[in-house]
Amino acid sequence: MKRTIFRLTYAGLLVVAILACGAVASFAQDPCTDVAGQNAMQDEYDKLWAGRSDPDPSKAIDNRKKAIDSGKAFLDKYGNCDSTKERSDWLKVQLPKQEATVKELAGNAEKAKLLKSFDAALQAKNIPDAYTLGNQILTQYPDNYRTVEIILATMGGDEGLIRNDYKYSDDALRYAKMAAADLEANKSFAVGGQGPDRYGLAAADANKKVLYDYSFKDRNSALGWMNLYIGNILYRNKNDKAGALPYLYKAAKLIPNDVPVAFAMVGDYYFDQLKAAITDINTLIASQNTITDPDKLKALVQDIKDKVAMSNGIAERAMDAYARAYTTSTKPDYKANMKTLIDQVFKVRFGDKPPVTSTQWIASAVAKPFVDPTTPVQPIADPEPAKTSGSAENTTTTTPAKTQAPAKGTGTTVAKKPGR
Repeated sequence: MKRTIFRLTYAGLLVVAILACGAVASFAQDPCTDVAGQNAMQDEYDKLWAGRSDPDPSKAIDNRKKAIDSGKAFLDKYGNCDSTKERSDWLKVQLPKQEATVKELAGNAEKAKLLKSFDAALQAKNIPDAYTLGNQILTQYPDNYRTVEIILATMGGDEGLIRNDYKYSDDALRYAKMAAADLEANKSFAVGGQGPDRYGLAAADANKKVLYDYSFKDRNSALGWMNLYIGNILYRNKNDKAGALPYLYKAAKLIPNDVPVAFAMVGDYYFDQLKAAITDINTLIASQNTITDPDKLKALVQDIKDKVAMSNGIAERAMDAYARAYTTSTKPDYKANMKTLIDQVFKVRFGDKPPVTSTQWIASAVAKPFVDPTTPVQPIADPEPAKTSGSAENTTTTTPAKTQAPAKGTGTTVAKKPGR
């Protein structure tokens, strides 16, 4: 019995509570008649919106965001009221535009911060940070800051070419290839997508002291240096000497007066081939003493002559490249080193009775177009020496053993010329 009374009593309380809530709700103010609330929210929005002109960009953006939120709250509460129709219609049109503007401003602020950090890394010569930030720039803004490709290629490229430090060679190689492809495709290198193309960047302080310079005067110059960086890294760091040749050749064609080192590396490539050829020839010459069969001996002699002709072609390719490094360099020590190499190869090529001096040969060589090193070497067979009277027809004539030129460093450090 008690349990039944308890249940009835509880049910009655619920009814009373529900009726009480309904009574309170029936006396709640209609938002469309809440003039004070409407005015207060309009004033709040207007004040926040006026803050969009704050000189602090972050505060200005924050005020815009708060104004938008205030405008949305106004629409939620008063958007269906006849008394606020004019204000509500205006907000419904303007708030989406304002949100788009905030998104753009926030993006610009983020971009400005990223660019500022990148510039600071360049000034501090902080290469790791520069690569991290530069890669971020290229990932987020690939079309508007393409010149960063050139900067990153030059940073790592110079470390290898000038300081013989290949710590950043993988990054430099990747960006140099990227920049070269975009330069050849004639893509825009305008900074921020506006104005003229800028091939890299440079900065100086108020006293005109250079803070950093990773810039080139024009598209050809930039493309030439990108190819030089690629060729140098492949040749000296990746040990892909044959793979480096087309890039070195392109650099030599685009900026011949700026890159004696490109010619020198091509010369080194042939110098190494010449040493191997001489060793092979000397081995064959020595083997003559072990052959008694006349036909085999005749075939061997012809093989030696053919290899000597090929070594002549290789020697002239090496001298031609060194001659161009010699004539384009402005460094006395470098020029002296090139001349020594030319003289060594010259002696191998012509022996003790050359038709001209090495200086005359150099002048003649550089007056002709530089031969593409990716093309096959053509053998050069010198005329046979005149036979003395009474010599036997079956006498075997062999070429004297050639002297192997010792390896010598070619001095890869290259001075950057003004307006490179």
